[in-house]
Amino acid sequence: MYLKIFIILFFSPLIFCSVMFAESSSVSDTALVNRMNENFSKILQENADSAKYYIEGALSIARKSDYKKGIASSLNNLGLALNEKREYNKALEHYMEAVAVFEEIKCYDKLSITLANIGNFFFAQSNYSRALEYFKSSLFYARAVKDEKRIASLLGNIGIIYYNMGIYPQALDYYIQALNIRQKLGDKKGIAYVYNNIGSIYDEQKNYVKSLEQYNKSLEIRRELDDKKGIASCLINIGVTYSNTGNQEKALECFNESYAIAQKIDFKNGVAFALNNIGDIFHKKGQYDKSLECYLKTMDIYNTIKDDKGLTVAYINIGNINKEKGNFESALKFYRQAIEIAKNAGFRDLVRNVYRKLAELYSGEKKFRQAFEYFNMYAALNDSILNQSAYKQIADMQVKYEVARKEQEIQLLRKEKELQGLQVKQKQYLIYWLLGIFACIIIVAWERFNSYRQKQHNRQLLMQQKTDRMVLESERKMLAKIIETEENERKRFAKDLHDGLGPLLSSIKLYVNELSIDRNSNDAELVKYTSELIDEAIGSTRLLANNLMPTILEDYGLIEAVKLFSDKISYTGIINIIINNNDAPVISNKTTQIIIYRVILELINNTLRHARANSITIDFSGTHDKFCIKYTDNGIGFDVEATMKQVDKGLGLSNIIQRINSIGGACKFTSKPGQGVTVEISVPCNGKSLKN
Repeated sequence: MYLKIFIILFFSPLIFCSVMFAESSSVSDTALVNRMNENFSKILQENADSAKYYIEGALSIARKSDYKKGIASSLNNLGLALNEKREYNKALEHYMEAVAVFEEIKCYDKLSITLANIGNFFFAQSNYSRALEYFKSSLFYARAVKDEKRIASLLGNIGIIYYNMGIYPQALDYYIQALNIRQKLGDKKGIAYVYNNIGSIYDEQKNYVKSLEQYNKSLEIRRELDDKKGIASCLINIGVTYSNTGNQEKALECFNESYAIAQKIDFKNGVAFALNNIGDIFHKKGQYDKSLECYLKTMDIYNTIKDDKGLTVAYINIGNINKEKGNFESALKFYRQAIEIAKNAGFRDLVRNVYRKLAELYSGEKKFRQAFEYFNMYAALNDSILNQSAYKQIADMQVKYEVARKEQEIQLLRKEKELQGLQVKQKQYLIYWLLGIFACIIIVAWERFNSYRQKQHNRQLLMQQKTDRMVLESERKMLAKIIETEENERKRFAKDLHDGLGPLLSSIKLYVNELSIDRNSNDAELVKYTSELIDEAIGSTRLLANNLMPTILEDYGLIEAVKLFSDKISYTGIINIIINNNDAPVISNKTTQIIIYRVILELINNTLRHARANSITIDFSGTHDKFCIKYTDNGIGFDVEATMKQVDKGLGLSNIIQRINSIGGACKFTSKPGQGVTVEISVPCNGKSLKN
């Protein structure tokens, strides 16, 4: 294996130079670039570095000869090589550049392929709304060139995105569309793939009878085709379904069979996937050593094949086992490794999951400050992901609008051509009669036509402006509804904790205190320790319930609630917080109060974590219909515009702005390095949007 890689790395430059020399003497630059792009995939399978060097040569030749199609194809392939080398952002840049060139030369078949590559990029980052946008654009062009096989593949990809977003009816609709095309094409392998995806939907709905039916249909076709990889994958899905129904032994049989097949054909991804699921079975059975052994083997395989997502999951699983075995340092080490890879690769959902695991880990060690920090990070990222999912319908509307606009442009061009042909015929006919009368008619007709077009143009502009206003208002209402639903769910959960678990723990404490135990015995010490643990659990339950839905707002109101929270922070001596109430009006809407309260706490938390400040000032003011907040600190400040562009840091600011926008308000950040931060917020008191 290593010898093979060495040969490729050592001799590929020589091969490349000789190919260029030989080819350039016998064929044109255009043919050479095309041939190099055709050979690219074979080289990429062997070594990503060699493939990158090779395709950069093709790109250089294409640019020198200004061969547009070769430039775009080389850019797309260079993006694939960079993606393989884990240089994801550079890969995206090359894909985007390729798209621009393909659009310029109207090469729609290749454009569809590159758009799908961009969709795969965003899908890997769990950015489902962007992935959906690019897959649907790719589908539009695949339909334009009537590439049925690609259409079926893209329909399946869109179905997978809706599946991951939890929108199962739409996912099923796209799967069925893909299935119909694959059946028409006689694509048995594709049919098996779709059956497998449909089974996953039934799995999510806990309809295990139907999911097993779909998986077995897929497995039957895979066995008929002797598709070893497909058989191994189907067995994994069937095993997971058996595990969900509680039949762990049957599940283990499926996983072991899948493992044996994958090993036999050297299907490393399949081996890792099977080992991971076998480890999960041992984990459920409490056999931690066996489970850990499987997860460690999985980690080694994913390291070898450079699968960042699989490696991140493996690290999380190993961390979970160490956490349950009480190995705090080992668990912490693997969780941190997982979060480092997930951040670099842009796996935001995995980053969110690790934040929660770290919060639980620190909480178990009674390190509540660190636990609170990670819980806040988890909550912020979770809110961001939820908000991103909430925009899926808007993104869908935008794509539909773009498609309709392109179709309208095509129809307009067709009508213009028909009109031009009619004018030519009229001109040819009338030239034999009266040239003067014809000229007058043409002038009048042309003026009326221009007038008509101008009116149509003005009408379209007015309609576009109206549509934009409606979309913005719809977006605001949608976001407000999502936040309201989230707060209601927090309130329900907090009530369940407070009214359910709290009294139950208190009852347990009463029973424990009633136990008649000799004070000098060992049992008495145990009862005392148990009572203290119950007190701690009651306190934690109350703290968690209050964090989920702070009752202090109902008891004291917004401004007083902020004062009480600020007093607690100031009491620590870490920072001084000054609250000024300049005759601020009362906000009657509970949802608005909660959102403002959470935003202020988020701003304080950001100052504590990043600003290195020793003073915060919060001024409340307003009029009868507008509530205003001015938040300032004397910290190190930051570049607002640059921070908003950063994926990891900009999301926090964007989340605050979106929450304020959802209640019809406005939010502005002002800061420069070394000059502290000023945040100005204004929201309506009457529940309506503020007028610009």
